[in-house]
Amino acid sequence: MYVSDKTCNGIRLYYFALLAILYLVFYQKSVYFLFFTNTILAYIPIDLSFLAMHSKSKYIIGGAFCIWLVFLPNTFYLMTDLFHISLMNPYDAQTMLVSKDLMNWLKLCLILLAVIPSTLLGCWSIDKMARLLVEKLFVGVYPTLMVACLLFVNAMGLYFGRFIRLNSVDLLFQHRQTMAKITAAFNDLDRQSAAIIMLLYLFSCALMLAFRLITQLIRNDKESEETNEYLDRRRQ
Repeated sequence: MYVSDKTCNGIRLYYFALLAILYLVFYQKSVYFLFFTNTILAYIPIDLSFLAMHSKSKYIIGGAFCIWLVFLPNTFYLMTDLFHISLMNPYDAQTMLVSKDLMNWLKLCLILLAVIPSTLLGCWSIDKMARLLVEKLFVGVYPTLMVACLLFVNAMGLYFGRFIRLNSVDLLFQHRQTMAKITAAFNDLDRQSAAIIMLLYLFSCALMLAFRLITQLIRNDKESEETNEYLDRRRQ
């Protein structure tokens, strides 16, 4: 799915506005300020996809892909931050119903405005980069297989980020120490950890499948409208 410059700029503007609001609302608010920093990290691979998509140079595409792969898990990582919602104390102590605390509802809305678009755009980004690798860098595999491989790398990144507390910046600026931690984590991998990684992978695959079905539905609806308009013009 090609994205026009106008759409790319619209997405950039959305994240700029969202980050400004997140900063103002969550600044120095304990754990919730992480949504500001993590949203920045989640947006980086999305913008790198825009760069690669509009580039004709194999070197730029290849370089963008390498950096993109490092930051990719951040687009899905925001979903794991939803665990922090439990810290809001969302229930009224007397009625045990959901509280009408306006600040809690504002936090929830802002968190979802970061998580949902980042996850959807993360799916788009994986699909787009997989196709670019196959079509422009001539990687000899089917795009769907490439997507499956990237989703597995993404699941591994989610595990390392959540349970070993590694992030993409560590891999770029402290790569030796980070790789040592990753190697140690692989050596200590137990059944429960492997099961979590597999669960995250299957969950990512399900999200990608849902994303493709939704985009196909939108595409079919658009084609149907164009066909109906064409038939209406013919009748006239």
